[in-house]
Amino acid sequence: MKQARPVVVQRHSKTSTRWVTIATISSGRTGAYGATVRAPSAGTYYVRVVAPRIVVRGKVFPALVSATKNSVVVAQTAALTIPTTLMSGQSGTALVSFRPIRMGRTIALQVLRGNKWISVATGRESSRGAASFALAAGAPGTYSYRAYAAPANGAAAVVSVTKRLVVTPAAVTTAPVAEPLTAAEQSNLSAFDPATGSVTFAGGPLAGVAVGDVLVSGPTSATPDGLLRRVQSIAASAGTTTYATQPAALAQVVTNVPDALSSLPLDVVAEQVTAVDPGVTITPASGRAAKVAPRTFVQPDGVTSVDAPTVSFGIDLSKEVTVPGSNAKVTFKMNGPMTVTPRAVFQFDADWGQVKRVEMRAGFGTTSNLTWSVSTPVGTSLANALSSHWSLLTIERWYGAFIGPVPVAVRVKLELIADINVKGQLSLSWKSATNGELTAGLRATAPSLTTPVPVVTTPTGTSSGPSLSLSGSAGGTVGGSLSMYLYGVAGPSGELGVEAKAQASIGSGGALTCSASLGPYASVSLNASFAVLGFTWQHQLWKSSLAPWLRWSACGAPPPPPKPQLVVTPSSGIAGDRLTFDASPRCPAVPAGYFQIVSIKFTDAAGVPFNASWSVGTDSTGKVTPTGIITPVQSELLEDLTGRWYFGREDIPVGRYTVHAQCERHPNDAHDDGSVTQTFAPADYTVTGPSQRLILAPGAVEPGQAFEVSGAQPCPSGTVGVEVTDFDHVYDPVPVDAAGNWTRTITLPGMATVPYLEIGAWCMASADGSIRRSYGHATLTVSHPL
Repeated sequence: MKQARPVVVQRHSKTSTRWVTIATISSGRTGAYGATVRAPSAGTYYVRVVAPRIVVRGKVFPALVSATKNSVVVAQTAALTIPTTLMSGQSGTALVSFRPIRMGRTIALQVLRGNKWISVATGRESSRGAASFALAAGAPGTYSYRAYAAPANGAAAVVSVTKRLVVTPAAVTTAPVAEPLTAAEQSNLSAFDPATGSVTFAGGPLAGVAVGDVLVSGPTSATPDGLLRRVQSIAASAGTTTYATQPAALAQVVTNVPDALSSLPLDVVAEQVTAVDPGVTITPASGRAAKVAPRTFVQPDGVTSVDAPTVSFGIDLSKEVTVPGSNAKVTFKMNGPMTVTPRAVFQFDADWGQVKRVEMRAGFGTTSNLTWSVSTPVGTSLANALSSHWSLLTIERWYGAFIGPVPVAVRVKLELIADINVKGQLSLSWKSATNGELTAGLRATAPSLTTPVPVVTTPTGTSSGPSLSLSGSAGGTVGGSLSMYLYGVAGPSGELGVEAKAQASIGSGGALTCSASLGPYASVSLNASFAVLGFTWQHQLWKSSLAPWLRWSACGAPPPPPKPQLVVTPSSGIAGDRLTFDASPRCPAVPAGYFQIVSIKFTDAAGVPFNASWSVGTDSTGKVTPTGIITPVQSELLEDLTGRWYFGREDIPVGRYTVHAQCERHPNDAHDDGSVTQTFAPADYTVTGPSQRLILAPGAVEPGQAFEVSGAQPCPSGTVGVEVTDFDHVYDPVPVDAAGNWTRTITLPGMATVPYLEIGAWCMASADGSIRRSYGHATLTVSHPL
């Protein structure tokens, strides 16, 4: 007869023979049973099952004892391996392993944040009891990591010993083959032949340089375009050492560049300016001859800027171009002032051996006010277009920079040109003005580093024409042809400038129709493959389609002139000082019987107006005068003989502001119409710190005691006014010493009952008492003893 009965599970350790009951259960009627027990500490154990003797309805069931089985308990372990140090942005690998192996168990890599462990990566235990996780270094600091395995099949969670990772600030790293030349090595570099790659040094071999290393140098007298060459062989002879080299790539020597350091500040180390056309006169600047600046190069490892200011010049061209097949001549004229400031941009960003982004761009900043015209002879109509161009001047600049210890050499050559084209019988003249930066180049970003895209920046422009007559088409450009070199290897080149186009025609009814436009143009090209960065850009041409600034569709009907630019000088001031600036240009004249005011308003960076505005009076000619003030203002209104207007105020806080101004006309009677006669394009103004402040000593007083008031900054104007509120007393001006320092001693009346005093002070001009600096206000506590 089958019978359910009690069952006892027992064990004893290897060091003890005493059986210990660890579970008591009952079997089923079929005799089957099962039990779940918690594993003891690690070790070897012996386990048996005992069914005690029982009697059921008179039937005796004898005791049963199973065979003894061995059970080995293994301790859980977890291990973690991570790098000890990484730079910000650098990647690493975390290796975790667990014993005993439980394939599929949930595991994680955890980091300690505050007092909590946070899982930053999770996975499953492999058949080998291991896993790996990617580790990305963040902000600099020290971090604690551990490996973690979740509870599984009765096994408790387990963690590894804590490991620490130190993240250091990102820095430029270089490959072992990089060999930037030292100052002494640069001074010994006697010759470099770009055609053969031969580099010669005076003296013996360079220390530590072997075949396969890359020699790197910035501009020197022997290598004006720098040096980036891989050593192929080394030959020493009496007194010299010659290295046979071949071109290398920047990515072969620079392996990591933090994002913040990828845009290199290029310093001008040499310059040459040449006026090509006799109609161009260069205005001499400090350190530059009228025609050609001396070429100088920095020697060895530092880059020291030479004097390379904006190139200012005047254009006075009058050219005649003979019409093919006749004696007729087309006349072209251009005159006016122009400035050119060459620009160069180089960006190289690499992350741990992989180039991420590069940009090479060059061009020029420019301002110009040019008048120009083109006309065909009376009675001559050109069936075919006639064109001609003139080279005005060339500017060549050599730049140097460093990517960490690796020097970089960049050269930009700019040829400024003017050209015309004309067809039919046409007379065209106009004025144009440009201001801004015109650059062109190439940019490439991983993973498409071999397919660069053009990058173009353009200035703004205006025109006061054109004037057209007769029938035909004409155009003209003022711009530049530029080339950019990296370590002497030709890179991006381009054509860029300002282009004017005009067309006029006479219809069947004799009506004249006209169209014209003014705007920028640009194109970028690679004249040969370019591989010096570490990948290859192939020969290609990109033309940028740039919208013109202005278009006309009617003869003699130019668009409305732009707003005159408000000019404030200076464009910044210090908080607390009376902020004064000259402003120009003047207002337009108004009829007799009227006067004008200039309304001035400040807005902050968010466009919110400041808490006050100012009105400055002008006379009927537009010249500003203080006699036309119509509202009380906290500003000093003065006039000068140039018609410029200016004011001052001392309570504008630190920040960036936009200054708005407009001229308003008012009749000289009780009725003010306030019509606007001129609105100016706004100007920027910056108020910087630190603010002026008062010094009180002591910081608290009792009635009858004295205290001193002084300023943290001097008052160079002559006197200081001190005012005490809640005390109903204003003191006479306080004199200052020769250095502008001042101190005022004040005694609090013995019967004073106020809890505090508000004290303010102002620096005043000795000539007219106007406020030049505010020291703000400070609070002095008044103690009242019992």
